[in-house]
Amino acid sequence: MYHPANGSVEFIEIQNISGSRVPLAGVQIAGIGFVFGPTAPELIPGEVVLVVENNPATFRSTFNPPASVGVFGPYSGRLSNGGEKVSLKLPEANPIALEPDLMPAVDITEYNDSSPWPTSPDGTGTTLVRILPALYGSDPNSWLASLNSGGTPGVVNSVPPIDWRADYFSEAELLDATISGSLADADSDGVSNLLEHVFGTDPRDASSIDLPSVAIVSDGGETYAELSYRLRQGLTGFRIRIEASSDLTEWRNADGNFTIQSDLDNGDGTSTLTARDENSVGAQLGRYFRIRVN
Repeated sequence: MYHPANGSVEFIEIQNISGSRVPLAGVQIAGIGFVFGPTAPELIPGEVVLVVENNPATFRSTFNPPASVGVFGPYSGRLSNGGEKVSLKLPEANPIALEPDLMPAVDITEYNDSSPWPTSPDGTGTTLVRILPALYGSDPNSWLASLNSGGTPGVVNSVPPIDWRADYFSEAELLDATISGSLADADSDGVSNLLEHVFGTDPRDASSIDLPSVAIVSDGGETYAELSYRLRQGLTGFRIRIEASSDLTEWRNADGNFTIQSDLDNGDGTSTLTARDENSVGAQLGRYFRIRVN
């Protein structure tokens, strides 16, 4: 949790994904300025601990993590709301006598609050959830937004969050962002994998393409712009909105200016929506529209 909603607090989960015990004493979390004290326990394989920004006892009484999960803190720094690099560093004996321990980083995450990273954890109450612990931490494709507000601090989900890319790509391909990345274009048709998923087409089939369209319609002596676009039914974790611009440089949210005229079930797991701009074409010339997905 890096940008909590009102009433919540930041926290970081750490899990031992190795097959051996890992001593926590002296372990550093660079980015928040936290170091585990000399009495910190060993972390057994699979075990999780929480590092929180407030008093551990207060956190435990408020958010009720499992009793078996250790809660440590508070930490002196803050996780940036706009994204930053956070690394986990473990002490390692220095081969040079009388020199301080080495502190190699064993895990690094450089998160961000803008697409292709999940954007709902930026102040709306959800958390960043790693899809699989072994995936590269600085790859946005390794993370999803939590399903619930506040996440599940200290709880290791037996079933990882659903990654929509798994419907199209093999396990090996999921580890190659040039093929399966949200902004990659696996079928070279000019549309990113993420947009193909959202618009209900197949990112592995170049002939499967259906982009939003705009039409000018007449009604009551006035003419209006209508946008038609197909969406995959049952989408979660995405925000879709209409944006408008007069110069193709500055864009603003225009959802409030559009009214849905029809919502047609295509019978294939997608629906086609048609939305009309409430402003007539003559009233505002030189307007541009786009569908934004994040």
